[in-house]
Amino acid sequence: MAVSEEGDDLDEYLDQVLIGGYEERAIRIVDHDDFWPLLFEAERQQIQIALGSTARRYYDALQGVRERGDLERWLALFLEGVRVQATDAVVRAERLIDLREDYQARV
Repeated sequence: MAVSEEGDDLDEYLDQVLIGGYEERAIRIVDHDDFWPLLFEAERQQIQIALGSTARRYYDALQGVRERGDLERWLALFLEGVRVQATDAVVRAERLIDLREDYQARV
């Protein structure tokens, strides 16, 4: 489906492509919460774990999207991260299978 500038078409398109569909959410402005820095730091750590040694390059590329619209560099790094995580998941799954088989052989 081609997306036009009209809001209805965009809403319909987003409803089709977003997991769980498109939903409108109210934006609330709230007072500062001293707990936020802890939440942000926890999220930063999770992202650092997921991105590993590419985290700094990833953030630099993301800044390039913001400043210059350099989406291609960011996308390449993002997809490389997906590849690395998928490969790691396969290795972990294979280890679990080996552990299960070893356990079953002992029982």
